Amino acid sequence: MALMTFREPNQVKWVGSRPGHNGTQIFGYALATNAVATCYFAPAGKAGYIYGLDLAASSGANPGLASLQIWDAVPAFVSQLILIDLPATSFASKVCSYFYPIELPTGWRIRVMSDALLLNARGTVIGWEE
Repeated sequence: MALMTFREPNQVKWVGSRPGHNGTQIFGYALATNAVATCYFAPAGKAGYIYGLDLAASSGANPGLASLQIWDAVPAFVSQLILIDLPATSFASKVCSYFYPIELPTGWRIRVMSDALLLNARGTVIGWEE
């Protein structure tokens, strides 16, 4: 069998399904406890393309809120992607996927937010940058 030259050089690094593009895969995540943490930051000279998001949160004795948000380069709030409103002593997870990816220009970021009443919130971002 002939050498297969059509495969991309970093194919062993891919997690999950491979989108058709020439970029570098993004698999970013962050954990926030009574804080805001950045899951992904679009580096200088590149744009990020996000096609999958996951937000998971757990609460203790009190109810609380967790969210996944887009912030611009200022940084200023742009949009809320996922919101979880948890009752006391519970766990929830929401997953979103996009047929047309969300484009993040240079300097933009996706952040996970957890209020003071939650035990924690974890945001995960999947996509590519080029």
